[in-house]
Amino acid sequence: MKKNFLVILMVAAISSALLAGCGKKSADADTSAKQEQEAQEVEAGKAEGAESKAAEADKAESADKKDADNAADEKGSKDDTDKAESKNSDPDNDDMSGNMDGLVDNWVFICSNYMAEYADGTIINSSIMCNDEYAPESKIRVTEEDGTYKVDYRFTGSESERMIYGCKLDYKEEAAFSDSPNTEWCAEFEDPFNDEASVIRRISLSEDDMLIESEEYSTEGDDYSERMRSVTVNYYLREDSPRLEDPEELRYFDTVTVSDAAELLNSVRNNRRIILEEGEYNFSDILPSEIKNTYVSRGFSTYAISNIYNLSIEAKEGADVLICIEDPYEPVLDLENCGNITLKGITAGHAIEPGYCSGSVVYLSGISGIEIDSCKLYGCGTYGIEAFNVYDMNVDKTDIYECTYGLVYLSEVGTVRFKDCTMRDSSDMSMITLRSGYDVTFTDCTIKNNRVEWDNEPFVDLDEYSHVTFKNCTITGNSYDEFSNMEVNLDGCKIDEAVKKDREKEDF
Repeated sequence: MKKNFLVILMVAAISSALLAGCGKKSADADTSAKQEQEAQEVEAGKAEGAESKAAEADKAESADKKDADNAADEKGSKDDTDKAESKNSDPDNDDMSGNMDGLVDNWVFICSNYMAEYADGTIINSSIMCNDEYAPESKIRVTEEDGTYKVDYRFTGSESERMIYGCKLDYKEEAAFSDSPNTEWCAEFEDPFNDEASVIRRISLSEDDMLIESEEYSTEGDDYSERMRSVTVNYYLREDSPRLEDPEELRYFDTVTVSDAAELLNSVRNNRRIILEEGEYNFSDILPSEIKNTYVSRGFSTYAISNIYNLSIEAKEGADVLICIEDPYEPVLDLENCGNITLKGITAGHAIEPGYCSGSVVYLSGISGIEIDSCKLYGCGTYGIEAFNVYDMNVDKTDIYECTYGLVYLSEVGTVRFKDCTMRDSSDMSMITLRSGYDVTFTDCTIKNNRVEWDNEPFVDLDEYSHVTFKNCTITGNSYDEFSNMEVNLDGCKIDEAVKKDREKEDF
């Protein structure tokens, strides 16, 4: 009985222990499940929080982006406003607008100058005025719209025609060409199709309100002799300019007054009138370093003016002006490759004792258009005027005297007129020599007291290609064996019998 009771107690104890263990395990399981659920909830919360934060970040980024876009838009708008304000306030833009606005108008052609320089040093020049024979016709119109400047351009010459319409102009802060009077700015013709790559076409304004259109052309040929550079410069006035009423006066764009020899040579420019104050202009006194002019070059001991057009050198009214040199072997006034030149009221000669010279007083080569008016040309120069390849020369009211070879020597000349001139007191060879000279006329001239001392030299020496007319001239007191070796036309002239040469008679 006691034994059974112990067994029952043991079973009860074991059962109780088992039940206690089961209850603990169940509690532990419940705790574990709860902890796991809580952990999952935490992780879910974290994930949700992360997603929320990401969403908030995205939202913030979107807002920032929007703000940035708005700011950019505002900045762009502000920049545009600033640019507009800057355009209105920038002095450079003001200068550009002011300069370009000055071009806006209708312009009429008055003059064209052309210069071509080849690699071998050959230079070709030409010039033509609006009132010259065969002058071209040209007009330029410049317009502006919304800050854009455009040009219409038409140029019709005897052998060519150029037309450009609606071409945009680009502002440049540089001279249009190397010798441009406007060194500050120009406007270049736009070439969007690059079909004039070898030509730079520009316009600018001069100080005296003249439009200057330049065309600079260059080529690089395989043949060295074909390489060249040329510049054509055309000048225009506004179509309502009162200066158009006197076209001949337009030949000179400005007038300068000088008082010494270096100043005279440094003032030589195209389309200029130079007035000489009273005094002596001795070119032999000029140092080479004093001359800073591309149109003036130095010879052996004096200077030559070349490649110049529309130049007048005049003595001041009533002034006694002497141009001279001290070297008997050089010409006093040397003009080469020039056109439309005037010398007026000047006395010129060699400042040495009378004797033999090998330099003439006025030496001309390659001249198209020259007037020598009311001048005095004296020896000991070889000739008063020595001219080669000269066309359209007029010598009026001019004295030629005391020369040591003859009065004039003309070779390859055409349309030469001497009128109301006195030619006197010269000696040695033929007084008037023509080689290939046509349309040469002496009208109302006095030719007196000249002496041909060489045997077999006529007073007027012509080749077979030359012809000369003397009209209403007085030819008297001269010494020669033969008046002319070829037929000449004497129309209404007074000519006395020649004084025979007297070898014992003193020279003039």
